[in-house]
Amino acid sequence: MNKTSDSDIKKSFTPVLQFAVFAGSGAISIIVASIIAQEKLTTWMFAASFLLLFSILNNVMSMFVDDFKKYIIHSVYSFTFLLIALILLASTLSGLSINEASPYRNIFLVIFISNFIFISMIMMVKGLLIFLSQKDEKLK
Repeated sequence: MNKTSDSDIKKSFTPVLQFAVFAGSGAISIIVASIIAQEKLTTWMFAASFLLLFSILNNVMSMFVDDFKKYIIHSVYSFTFLLIALILLASTLSGLSINEASPYRNIFLVIFISNFIFISMIMMVKGLLIFLSQKDEKLK
């Protein structure tokens, strides 16, 4: 049996793959919600939930990658495309525009801003760790 190393998992779970997983599962959930749910806003709830989960997982994974700058570029593009795709799908299936689903407009704005706050926090932590490791090397 092949053992998968930790670096193989990090390399294989790229932001593009994360986008595909969350876009696919989000689309299925939104479609099912539009069929089953009694309220039209339920589709918007699923869209916001999947976007938030993507943001959290993506930013947690970014702490463990080696090429942080490349990862962040792909991460921002994936987040933006997922945001657009989920909004378009929820809007199409619910029949409500994002302005008509006004509570979710604010929720999407908070998730959008929070994603970039998470990115900046991780950049600061990674920068601090690099700085401390360089200082540690100088002391040796």
